[in-house]
Amino acid sequence: EGEGGAISLSRGAEVVLVRTLLRANRATEHGGGVSSSDASLSVREGTVFQDNVAEEGAAGGVFFDAAPVAGEGTAAHKPSVLKLTGCEFVGNIASKGCTAVFAGSMMTGPAGQVRVSVGDGVEMRANRFKGRARENNNVLFVWDGVPSHRGEALPDGLTVLG
Repeated sequence: EGEGGAISLSRGAEVVLVRTLLRANRATEHGGGVSSSDASLSVREGTVFQDNVAEEGAAGGVFFDAAPVAGEGTAAHKPSVLKLTGCEFVGNIASKGCTAVFAGSMMTGPAGQVRVSVGDGVEMRANRFKGRARENNNVLFVWDGVPSHRGEALPDGLTVLG
């Protein structure tokens, strides 16, 4: 129940996944595979997110929420970091937002420092919205409650590392 069908991270946790298979996990809300809130996640070589489902939320694969945990300020925290390299998102399902990876904050106002790095070899195939057959909207960046789409400038405070 809730977020993170296989793994749920919060409050400064730092996790590295290497050669890991996350398959057929379900979350009633966001992050069928992993949900991360105010934490850091590195997904590396050979890790596969396959057939995970976010029943009533975004991101069948990874839901990376940059909003600080309620009641805590942003100044005391290290930056939240999401790194993706050499990994696959295949056949994941979500009901809204995006199908594979969500990164950012739906909340308005300060969200702390966030770094997102997408390296070589990140593949996304056959991810879809619940009840739809076609692939659609694999990745979504949202900052201060405003979506950013491919080709648009990223909002202040969001850094994509190359």
